[in-house]
Amino acid sequence: MQPHRILLSMAAQVITPILSGVVMGVNPAMLFAYITGMGVLMGLSVAGAKHGDAILIDEVVRREEAAEAE
Repeated sequence: MQPHRILLSMAAQVITPILSGVVMGVNPAMLFAYITGMGVLMGLSVAGAKHGDAILIDEVVRREEAAEAE
């Protein structure tokens, strides 16, 4: 995992309770809208994630097959 991803993940863990506390302090009825908005943002970030692990697994399989062929 790259360092900037770890930093962003940790920052989100700090900011989330602060923002939800602010929303509850200003207008508790808006908490549902806040949760819905954060859920949409989470879904977009998951949808945009690149899954490179499959390439790594394919490379491992190729190396094992090459070693068996020798």
